[in-house]
Amino acid sequence: WGVYAYFAAAFVPVLFGTFLKKTPLIAVAGAAVTAVVVHFGLYYTGQHYFPYFMDVTVKNPGLSAAVGIMAALVVGCGLHLAFREREEAAV
Repeated sequence: WGVYAYFAAAFVPVLFGTFLKKTPLIAVAGAAVTAVVVHFGLYYTGQHYFPYFMDVTVKNPGLSAAVGIMAALVVGCGLHLAFREREEAAV
């Protein structure tokens, strides 16, 4: 489970570092935290949100990691747009 959480947390910061210039630290940190929280939250309490997790013996951590990556991408892009504009206005 830890490997999936680590990959989910690292995916968006690496993506931003590769394709975006001057990414605010809060955007990548927020994305990483979001990915871990969503991954573990869905993995351990996902039966309330996704029918897939109901009555299964072995849970698939890849599913919760993928949803965590999508949530991290949304949060990271939102924070990037919000704080990038503030830094450009200050310059």
